[in-house]
Amino acid sequence: MYYQSDDNNIETKSHGLGILGRILENYYDKDLEVILYQASHLPVCQPNNQHVPLSKIHEADIRVSSTMYVPPNDPQILDEDIISQLGMARITNV
Repeated sequence: MYYQSDDNNIETKSHGLGILGRILENYYDKDLEVILYQASHLPVCQPNNQHVPLSKIHEADIRVSSTMYVPPNDPQILDEDIISQLGMARITNV
C-alpha cells in the first residue's frame, strides 16, 4: 500500500493517516510498532526514526519524504520446493 501526502496542512495529513491506520488495523494489531523513517538531507546529519504504535500514526510528525515501515505479522515460511528447484542450500540454526 502506498500513501503520500503532498499537503502541508496538518489536519489533512492527520485525516489521511488516520484512514490509512484504520485500513492497516484490519491486517495488523493496532499496537504494532511501525517505523516512520526520514533520511537525513546532509551526510553529516542523522536520519529521523519515529517508532509509533499503528493506532497513533495520525499523531506522528510525518513529512512528504517520510517512509513508513510496517514489519510483517508472522515469520515468513520458506518454500522448500522453490529452494530445492533453485539449488539453494537450506541454512539451519545451530
